[in-house]
Amino acid sequence: MSPAREIAAVPAQGASRLADLLALTKPRIASFVALSAFVGGLLAAGPEARLARVLEAALWVTCAAAGASAFNQVLERDTDALMKRTRGRPLPSGSLAPRYAILFGSAHASASVTGLSLRFKLLSALLWLAKLCA
Repeated sequence: MSPAREIAAVPAQGASRLADLLALTKPRIASFVALSAFVGGLLAAGPEARLARVLEAALWVTCAAAGASAFNQVLERDTDALMKRTRGRPLPSGSLAPRYAILFGSAHASASVTGLSLRFKLLSALLWLAKLCA
């Protein structure tokens, strides 16, 4: 392969890697979690709700869900490879190594725990960690 073709192939691999990482978050589920967290935050805060604060909480909760989805796909990759509906996911198809999914999930989990504990209450971060370990 010529050097020009190798250079041209790099962005495609990068774009493919980004698409694989996005697939690890299970975007449809993550968007539902984001909407639920946002609406729940608005309802819990009542009439004095600060929109920016509710959005931030929804962001950290969605980040937690994305990390959990990545960990779930690592654990289920062998089973996913057997099912027609899930065999095209990044881990069973081999387009993404499990170590990247673990790092991705760990980064999201760490960010969400840090954000929830520093910006909100430690209890919210501990509850998410307990759910992750269950």
